[in-house]
Amino acid sequence: MTAGQDTTWPVTIPGRGSPQRSAILSSIRRQLSTSAQFRVDHIRIAGPFAFVRATEVDALDRGELQETDFTVAALLQLSTTPATSAWRLLDYWTLPGERERPLADFRRRLHALQRAKRLPAALFPDDL
Repeated sequence: MTAGQDTTWPVTIPGRGSPQRSAILSSIRRQLSTSAQFRVDHIRIAGPFAFVRATEVDALDRGELQETDFTVAALLQLSTTPATSAWRLLDYWTLPGERERPLADFRRRLHALQRAKRLPAALFPDDL
């Protein structure tokens, strides 16, 4: 991104089952080496950036889903070449990974990235 470049991207919410949403969640799974099924409580896209907060769910009897203790919050950026495009993690936090990557540190890094990349506040959840 160059100085003075306009970064006022509209913030959108990719619909459940949409190709964008699927690609973002698949990227998180791949980069965190998990096959988790997620219940997404926040997902937003602004230009080439996405923010996700989700909790793993396990299927129970009768098709019910129960949340586990695995939660992830992640900022991703879409990397594009002439042949491909892929979402990659810029930063993330997980529970139970709090010891190695504390939430307070993640918040500080996110705020720094938000300022540096001029990301809209609406990309992030209000409580972060």
